[in-house]
Amino acid sequence: MGRRLIDVGNNVERAAAFKLCGNGMIASIIELLAEQYTLADQTGVGADLLFEFVREFLPAPSFLGYSKKILENDFEGRTGFLVSGGLKDVTHVRPLHPHRLLHLLNG
Repeated sequence: MGRRLIDVGNNVERAAAFKLCGNGMIASIIELLAEQYTLADQTGVGADLLFEFVREFLPAPSFLGYSKKILENDFEGRTGFLVSGGLKDVTHVRPLHPHRLLHLLNG
């Protein structure tokens, strides 16, 4: 549940697309964080030092929350995205992506 309600109007398709855009963004944030924490660990930088960077420069709740989950290997799904829900949303988002649409239009 989000922190507030955002009125997207009466168009149901627009509301569904808006939700998918937001969830797609969150899935992208999770992917970004996972890749960078893996890189930090593999290069000797360390996940703890990278988390310090996230706290200072990207202090948004999604970055902090998912960073902590990655740091603590907390993937039980008690909070945040469930993998099954994330995969479902990504499956719905992919056909909506402009590059994919452009590819479909150009044949």
